[in-house]
Amino acid sequence: MHHVPRAFTGGFVDDGAVDALNDARRRGTKIIVVDPRRSGSAAIADRWLRVRPGCDLALLLGIAHVLIAEDLYDHEFVTRYTTGFDELAQAARAWTPEWAESMCDVPADDIRATARDLAAAAPAAVVDAGFHGGIGIAYANSTQTARAICMVDVLLGCIGHAGGALNPSTPLVLGDLDPARFATPPVPRGPKLGSERYPLVDPVRGLCTTIGQSILAGDLCGLIVYASNPGAGYGNAQAWLGILQQLDLLVTIDIRWSETARASDFVLPDVTYLEADRGVGTVVGVNDSRVFYRNAVLPVQHDDTRPGREIFAGLAQACGVGEYFQFTFDDLAAARWRLLGLIWTSSRSAAGPTRVLRCRRVRASRRFPWMAAKLRWQATCGNEPAWVCAQLDRAHGGAGPGMFRLISGNRPFESHTSRRLAAQGAAEAGSNLDAVQMNADAATRMGIADGEIVELVSDMGRDRVRVETTPYLHPACIFTSAAPGGRSFGADAGGAQALGVGPLDHTPLRWDR
Repeated sequence: MHHVPRAFTGGFVDDGAVDALNDARRRGTKIIVVDPRRSGSAAIADRWLRVRPGCDLALLLGIAHVLIAEDLYDHEFVTRYTTGFDELAQAARAWTPEWAESMCDVPADDIRATARDLAAAAPAAVVDAGFHGGIGIAYANSTQTARAICMVDVLLGCIGHAGGALNPSTPLVLGDLDPARFATPPVPRGPKLGSERYPLVDPVRGLCTTIGQSILAGDLCGLIVYASNPGAGYGNAQAWLGILQQLDLLVTIDIRWSETARASDFVLPDVTYLEADRGVGTVVGVNDSRVFYRNAVLPVQHDDTRPGREIFAGLAQACGVGEYFQFTFDDLAAARWRLLGLIWTSSRSAAGPTRVLRCRRVRASRRFPWMAAKLRWQATCGNEPAWVCAQLDRAHGGAGPGMFRLISGNRPFESHTSRRLAAQGAAEAGSNLDAVQMNADAATRMGIADGEIVELVSDMGRDRVRVETTPYLHPACIFTSAAPGGRSFGADAGGAQALGVGPLDHTPLRWDR
């Protein structure tokens, strides 16, 4: 039997999870979606909680209050795996559903019902982090929101439980090359960027958005940007471009002439994903898992491009460490497959470019070998408990006439790879890819008609946008497509700025939260 959550609360579902979510719903899972807009996942939910943008934290604290006040939490789990619960319970007395409603606009009765539904289904229940709520760092309080999500999941006792919060660690494990054929390189032991400044950052991975701070501090003088575009893909692109210009050396490896590439000292053109071997990958299904290796589908199309692995091997050779990069993709694949208990024979298959093996699925067990110490409910922020320091100022969610929170996301017809296809899908759905959506009642109060062109202004700049009105959006926010638009898309053929606004065009660059 495939275990699914009996109660699921979240705000973002990627394309690969849609079928599983629908299947779970057919089998009795209750789905509750938290989102300022009625998204595609909200449309199939049993309950849509139209939260005020940036105030998810208040909603979570209200749920925690109900779980504790009504004695619905998992006593055994909390006692065994946590410490400091009495202090948490004391603080939670103030987080009543009525208080939470005053902050997040979700009715108090819906907050109680959600907490009770989660408790009734626990431990086969989970509050999913959601890309724009907890893990996406879309708000100044997103770190505290992510911690509050963990708090509720721990109260439910669903951590590591089948049907609950299955979040195993995901170390970057590539396997070991044959030591008889390949020398083992010395591993740099210095801390990764951001791990010293921010203690919650994974010390192995670091934090890419702290690169800017390191450049400004003079700690970083050279940078290779691979398959990324901080000149347009991070908050306040213009500020990022200015910071990158302070480097002594900037190199970009990409398949396109991106904003970062234009600012670089050197651009090393990569090949597309169809022109390169993609290596070993895994797909987890309902009843089994599949391990695959995919060869290049097309030969390299342009003589001046190289696969990324060849580019890095060439850089290593030029830097005097080329002896550590003599392995082939077959060698790397064999090392990866050995981790899975499989024997690699050859990457070339007469059956086609993709080789697939079916593997037995490993069931989840309720064991916690990763818990070397108990989880502490309370961390300090200065002299105050962390939950008191959380930013819960209602004004941050948009306040006053004409003031809104700009949010973004995907609609079912959108694509990250083809703006043309996304625009075509929008037209077929009776929408406009470059338009922003606005709550219909808020638009009426401001005298804005559906389809009208208005000017959107913030401290970051101004853009001309077309407005689509809808009742399915919190009145405190404006919604823009995650597909590029406005300044992200550029000017039209006549040189005039295109209508629309990109999701990051009005996002400030902040390192203080």
